[in-house]
Amino acid sequence: MYELAVALLERPDPDHAWPLVLGHLAGECGADSGIVNTTWLAPRGVSGHAWSPAGPLPLDRACTPFMADHPLERHYLRTGDQVPRTVGEVAPDRVWRATVAYEHIWSTCRVSRELVIPLPSPPGRLRVVAVGRSGADFGTREREYARQIQPLLRTLDAHASHWAADTGDLLTPRESTVLHLLATGLTAQAIARRLRISPRTVHAHLRSLYRKLEATDRLSAVLRAREANLIR
Repeated sequence: MYELAVALLERPDPDHAWPLVLGHLAGECGADSGIVNTTWLAPRGVSGHAWSPAGPLPLDRACTPFMADHPLERHYLRTGDQVPRTVGEVAPDRVWRATVAYEHIWSTCRVSRELVIPLPSPPGRLRVVAVGRSGADFGTREREYARQIQPLLRTLDAHASHWAADTGDLLTPRESTVLHLLATGLTAQAIARRLRISPRTVHAHLRSLYRKLEATDRLSAVLRAREANLIR
């Protein structure tokens, strides 16, 4: 857990941090996949990150906006409980397997067991970190580990919220990350190496940044971003 905290301090941008957390949790808890920052019952549907050992997953493969019959969603929204729990703690297996949520998650990700860690959420919404696997349910050790790591996840979530507030609705998290690196003087090649993405992807982000900031080059983009308080 200490090593994870250090890694998050070194690379604080949410696009890097959340997948790192999911990979760590999956390894510690013996999970096959994970989701984070998911907002269920939100007007805009589901948002966040989804992960598997093979790499990022489309969110609609890991979860679905039709989660109203998910036993954990019902439990957390009804009780306000903030303790990390498994589906098996709140519903019999036969009830869980009869839900639309189970059918979707199993058919797309082959996940039959879930361990969920609640994050601070607005009224009527549910935001969580969750890992899933098939086979045996998560045991006492995994549930206790989830409880121990929950404060770190809440701190990261608060940081991610401030990061998003700093960049506003104008830029995506990845565009914001590229913009901050651009402002430090890094080239597109250097940004690609730092983020472990292709230079072509970096240039795509730069084109989007220039369009949104009404800029024509690196310097004007950085100047306009500073004028808009998107960077300091």
